[in-house]
Amino acid sequence: MKTLLRHNYIDFANAIGAKRYIVSDGQNIDLIHLLKSNPLINGILNVGPYFLLLGDVKTWQTLYVSEGCEKISGYTVDEAIAMGPQLMVAFTHPEDYPVAMETNRQAVVMLYESNPVDRPFLSCVFYHRGVHKSGQVMNIMQHIVPVAFDLQGNPYIFAIVITDITHLQIPRLPKTVLIDHKRNEYKLINPGAPFFNGERFHLSKRETEVLHLLADGFTTKEIAERLGVSFHTVATYRKRLLQKASVKNTTELVNFALVHALL
Repeated sequence: MKTLLRHNYIDFANAIGAKRYIVSDGQNIDLIHLLKSNPLINGILNVGPYFLLLGDVKTWQTLYVSEGCEKISGYTVDEAIAMGPQLMVAFTHPEDYPVAMETNRQAVVMLYESNPVDRPFLSCVFYHRGVHKSGQVMNIMQHIVPVAFDLQGNPYIFAIVITDITHLQIPRLPKTVLIDHKRNEYKLINPGAPFFNGERFHLSKRETEVLHLLADGFTTKEIAERLGVSFHTVATYRKRLLQKASVKNTTELVNFALVHALL
């Protein structure tokens, strides 16, 4: 039986990195006004049941959770607020969590490297599997929008719209997209080495060569001739690739490689 990966919200903090936020003394935040006045929030079209939360990464507190949270996550509003950022840790499928951390880190770097005047127009969409409190697995879309900024233009309060998109039957692979609404540009964030079953998917240089040649339609004998190695050696590499991808044949292996951006 596979052991579930264990994580906590410190991973989120590490992904965002150390930041020093400068805000006005005694500044009062009108949460409802933040939501109603934000053009990106108002422009989000939900394609399934959803709930919304507001999180402060300066204090790591959950400021607000809307109705719908219990239906989708299994946690009541009071439980979700008390859990703080640990809610998203518990709700994110453990195998998708490492991808979330790496792509979140990259998205934050891109956000803070952007021009401060452009930051209100940037958002991030993360597609992943969620786990209901009961253990039921579903497909989830998280749309993360910065809604409050400090005096230096650094976002510190984020709205997260969490939508159940299971009915859309999207492949369960986690993906993250950074959206520039000002320029209407979309950037797929690659976590680097692909992840599979919650772990990075590593291939040796020779395994990568064999994979590409298999994808090009070459037989084991032809690959051996091209690489100047024995038939048995190529057959061994192919067997390793099938085992790593947990697939049964070359066709499934090529499909796996295409889906996981290995080709």
